[in-house]
Amino acid sequence: MTQSSTPIGTQRRTSTREEAAVDLAPFVEQHLDHAGAYRVPSSRGGVSYTVTRDTCNCADFTRRQPALCKHAMAVRIHLGESVTESGAIDEAIAVETERTTHLHATGREVDRLREANKLLAARVAELECEIRCAFEVYTRDAQRMSGEVTEFDIAMSRLAATVEQ
Repeated sequence: MTQSSTPIGTQRRTSTREEAAVDLAPFVEQHLDHAGAYRVPSSRGGVSYTVTRDTCNCADFTRRQPALCKHAMAVRIHLGESVTESGAIDEAIAVETERTTHLHATGREVDRLREANKLLAARVAELECEIRCAFEVYTRDAQRMSGEVTEFDIAMSRLAATVEQ
């Protein structure tokens, strides 16, 4: 890990576990079923772990205690507490991770907005179709009613003529 006396921007990570934590940090997501917990994907894919600042349900966490696994370190980094395996704060990684996390979040938001735009466009097309259909029904009904009014007026005129006679 980096030395705190080294200027920010020139520091280097020396631990592959720390590097893996930095790489995982942008993918940390709030766990909706557990307050204060996060979902962190496995670096190998296919599995996600439930992680807090100090706990993880991965096998490596159990083996390495009291040291942190890369998933718990990723959560701390996500929270702005870039860490070494011993838990010390590392400001350079925090700055780098904040930038990376922001870029990742911005990319996800763009994807969400594009998907929402597609859904809105589809709904607008549906509503336009419904409006056209409703207008056609209204026009047809108005024409039919117009014809009925004319027939009614003719019938009333005939009745009035018959009554007058």
